[in-house]
Amino acid sequence: MSFDNKWDTEIYKNHAQVNRYPFDSVVSTVFRYFGSTKTRSDIKILELGCGTANNISFLAQEGFSAIGLDGSEHAIQLGRKLLKKKELNAELICQDFTKLSNFEDESFDMVIDRGSITHNRRKDIETTISDVHRVLKERGIFLSHIFSSKHSAVKYGKRLEDGTLHEFSGGFFVGHPMIFYFATDQDIIDLYESRFTMLSKLHNVSQEMLNEDDYRAMWNLVCQKN
Repeated sequence: MSFDNKWDTEIYKNHAQVNRYPFDSVVSTVFRYFGSTKTRSDIKILELGCGTANNISFLAQEGFSAIGLDGSEHAIQLGRKLLKKKELNAELICQDFTKLSNFEDESFDMVIDRGSITHNRRKDIETTISDVHRVLKERGIFLSHIFSSKHSAVKYGKRLEDGTLHEFSGGFFVGHPMIFYFATDQDIIDLYESRFTMLSKLHNVSQEMLNEDDYRAMWNLVCQKN
């Protein structure tokens, strides 16, 4: 099992990273490809690492059929409370999202990864992306955000294996208990472009001007199964 239980015991149990609102990239991508759909309940969307259901609640509110996966029982409990409070219907499942064998082939119109699979080793990331391709319908959409090797945090992390770092001594992720994978240009080709048609391939880099040595870098990808 690749799920790191620290997400449950050190993050969500302490009500950290409890996001209330959906991420803008999720909103814009969903509406770009499915906003004009007349019967939204026919559109099935799966989120990997749904956390406390901020994106899932948005999907449910907009009438889509949504399923969220997270390995943290505390996150799932908080997510269910949110859905109940808003009187929304969606399915939240506590499971390791790197293992999707319980879902049938070509069963989803969209899969969302808003910076979740990046907290795994490369072999688990590759397995997950391969499984995402399997569960997506033809012309289905895969939104994925994964940290870039150009991120300044790379110089602060302790190496577990190529691209995989943890125990950061400085920078944005100091004190963060999880592992991070930082994808190179070649990783994007091997992991995504070899399987999908790329509809958008953004490499976002932002610099902290109060500390010019620190800058964020992330791949924001929109892929389509053909």
